Amino acid sequence: MRIPAPCSTAVDVFMSDDILILSFVTLTVAEMMAATYGIGWYTQYYHQFANYDRVIAGMILMIVTVIVVMYFFDNVQKYFLSWHPIHGEAADSASSLTQLES
Repeated sequence: MRIPAPCSTAVDVFMSDDILILSFVTLTVAEMMAATYGIGWYTQYYHQFANYDRVIAGMILMIVTVIVVMYFFDNVQKYFLSWHPIHGEAADSASSLTQLES
């Protein structure tokens, strides 16, 4: 299944790496403020007790989670937008064309 060309603008907005990272940051901050479970809560809870080895473990877990999810979404994006010159596999050929022109 491929996403048709008119939908590419909506996909550009929602599949942007910046939007995805911002959503993870927002979720983590919300967990630190008001949740009773989650990675953000875990980090904040052990920060209050100065248990910094667990705080660092929580931060590393957050980093690994974001990297894995970003890798997954990049692969999904390349699959569904393979025709798109910026997001799909055509991006490699488009960047090579601009390098050849320079």
